[in-house]
Amino acid sequence: LGAEGRICILGRILDGDLDFEVSDNGVGMDSEKLRSMQSRLQLHLFDMLESGNRYGQSFGLLNIQRRIQLQYGEEYGLTLSASDGWTRLHLRFPAIPFSGKAR
Repeated sequence: LGAEGRICILGRILDGDLDFEVSDNGVGMDSEKLRSMQSRLQLHLFDMLESGNRYGQSFGLLNIQRRIQLQYGEEYGLTLSASDGWTRLHLRFPAIPFSGKAR
């Protein structure tokens, strides 16, 4: 990121869900790469599994997306955006109260 680069991590409860935002103002990605990643993250689980071999690089984010959605449902997971020189990754999970017991 260099001397001027920043990474910001924000966590909050939003509409009953945990929302984490990881933002950085580093090199970023061009608009074509951003659109490609956004469309991949919006695939339904079946389509993601069927087309996984086509994506090669960046499969890590798709794997995280798939695991979150398998565990909590397709309304949860990752979203990616960019504006004003910042790239933002949102992670959304249901807020589940801690019971003190291991699962």
